[in-house]
Amino acid sequence: MVKIKFDDEPSGSGTLVNSNNNKPPIKSTTKSPIKTTQKRVYYQEENDNDEDATVNDTHETHSKKARRKASKNVDFALRAKMLETRQALPIWTGRDGLIDAVRNHEVVVVLGETGSGKTTQLPQFLLESGLTKQKIGVTQPRRVAAMSLAQRVSTETGTQCGSLVGYSVRFDDKSWKGTRLKYLTDGMLMRELLSDALLSQYGVVMIDEAHERTLRTDLIIGTLKSIMERRKAASMDPLKVVIMSATLDAEKFSHFFNNAPVLYVKGRQHPVTIYNSSEDLQDYLDASLKTILQIHQSAPLPGDILVFLPGQEEIQTLGASLKLYADNNTLKCDLNILQLYASLSPSQQQKVFEQTPENTRKVILSTNVAETSITIAGVKHVIDTGLARERKFYTSNGGVGIDTLFVKPISKSAAMQRAGRAGRESAGNCYRLYTEKTFLGLSNTTSPEIERTNLNFAILQLKAISEKTYEEFEWLDTPSTEAIQQANMSLYGLGALDCDGCITELGRRIAGMPLDPAIAKMLLSASSGGCVSNILSLCALLSVDSPIYTSTTNEGDDNTRERFASRHGDHIALLNIWNAYQDVVKAGTIVDVKEWCQSNKLSQRTLRRAKDIRGQLEHQCKKEGMDVELSTTDEELILKCVLEGMFQNVALRQGDGTYRQIVNQQLVKIHPTSCLLQRKAPCIMYNELTLTTATYARTVSSIHPAWLRTISFYNQRSSA
Repeated sequence: MVKIKFDDEPSGSGTLVNSNNNKPPIKSTTKSPIKTTQKRVYYQEENDNDEDATVNDTHETHSKKARRKASKNVDFALRAKMLETRQALPIWTGRDGLIDAVRNHEVVVVLGETGSGKTTQLPQFLLESGLTKQKIGVTQPRRVAAMSLAQRVSTETGTQCGSLVGYSVRFDDKSWKGTRLKYLTDGMLMRELLSDALLSQYGVVMIDEAHERTLRTDLIIGTLKSIMERRKAASMDPLKVVIMSATLDAEKFSHFFNNAPVLYVKGRQHPVTIYNSSEDLQDYLDASLKTILQIHQSAPLPGDILVFLPGQEEIQTLGASLKLYADNNTLKCDLNILQLYASLSPSQQQKVFEQTPENTRKVILSTNVAETSITIAGVKHVIDTGLARERKFYTSNGGVGIDTLFVKPISKSAAMQRAGRAGRESAGNCYRLYTEKTFLGLSNTTSPEIERTNLNFAILQLKAISEKTYEEFEWLDTPSTEAIQQANMSLYGLGALDCDGCITELGRRIAGMPLDPAIAKMLLSASSGGCVSNILSLCALLSVDSPIYTSTTNEGDDNTRERFASRHGDHIALLNIWNAYQDVVKAGTIVDVKEWCQSNKLSQRTLRRAKDIRGQLEHQCKKEGMDVELSTTDEELILKCVLEGMFQNVALRQGDGTYRQIVNQQLVKIHPTSCLLQRKAPCIMYNELTLTTATYARTVSSIHPAWLRTISFYNQRSSA
């Protein structure tokens, strides 16, 4: 095997070293990088493992009585033991100062380095101080972080997760009205705003990982500023806001909240030696494999390896290649290959947190989900491909854009975060599969999601929760006029907005669904079509993040896909898969289900996840008064309901076999994995467009052009 060449060999000095110029790309500073007259408060804090939480499978439910009982059951011995651990942290000496800062200011910005413990300790400080009798909410951009943090803090408080401390993530809520400290995804806080516009149950809202600038986080930050003013005007208890960031961008947040004070929480990062490759490596999967094996053969145990890859597909590809070597008995010890990405089940995610057995090296193949918030014990080596998969929405004049995922270089900030994961417990190494010159050319930070995403969700949520128009709304970064106009046009076509741009009753119902607006409209249209059960299943399958097929192409599995194919296209094919899966689940054993999935090259994990999502959506539909048992065998009727949400995603066949969109006249092709690829459907609808070597339509079905006459959007266009 060809060895990957890095610029320098390990120095072994025990200090933070950059392999080229000895300037540490990750460092701690006791000087404020922000020029402002605000007084800075500094806290020195050793590296800690307070975020090394494990995630348990959390689909159990609690009755109100059981949760009330659990909230009173405190393991005082465990709490005392954990208190000793917490008090040993240097952040404890700054406890009173942190509490006073929050008590004396409406908004506080906390700049805490990776490993500082701000996410677990500061919420507990505020809870224990009696600062508020209301809830304390801590938002996270990722569900795995919200769940793991709640588990850890529950352990530290000696209580059962879901009682005093709980969490709330999409399709999984482990909290109740008596929960005082709640970790939740930013999306779930947005949903709570729909029913409680002033967040009246909260006394403190903490926005963690604010530097990631997710769409929902930006919306929440702007909304919180308005809520504070409205609560004050209504003589309500004040809302305290804490913005927590791990990178040096606190000035923007401080200025947004009228020069709010910035507190620096300093962590003690163990030395991390950075190695850059001597040349940029084009085949990053091959380079990752070789680097893993080089480390494994030369580095002593213990010392686990964390590899950052762009996405799930790359993780699975590298995992399969690495397994071939792991099965080779010539390796000096066992390799335990694990995967980590957002759509894995909680029980699968938990495995990366488990202690590594003796004479074993753990290799974790992860997306950027492992960059922040969670700590994986035992990691001493990080391999950074320098790449991430990012979603980009390209707007168009006709009201339909192209939403695509593509691989792009990460930012300097992300590279530093990745390297820092090797130094959480002891000195470590980071191997960057790109040159120092490439690193220096990276952007400083990742662009805000609001600048590169479809705004349908954001505009609809804003209309539903805010008294202000999007022009009056205070954004951290204002989205483009084109993106806002496109969102308004799409929402108007869905019936979510009226001709004056005001939210309709249907729009409020759509906003209340934990779904993309177009898919929510499909579901809400199913009652009149008499196919609620069918559309429920389809919505669940379309909402799963992971692929249903374990193969990404038709090669070698044409017969497998043909078993479920429909002349109508992919939507009915998905329902065929679902119905067949349900039949096997009802009639067979766990082994039978596993074998059936394997023989049909279907992901059992994805189908299980879809089942969980369907259950949650069914509960939501019952709250809407819908009959969830309504079902039909009329496939055209099902597709007409799908068209209610996907009306803009329609194209007509051209003479050369391509398709031209009706709305903006763009040419598209049917994706090679579609069961309609070889058919000559005159008119198609699709769920999404992806941009690679061409613009491809995915999840495609054949429809009759005459159906468009029933869609008000097209009637209005023709009359105009």
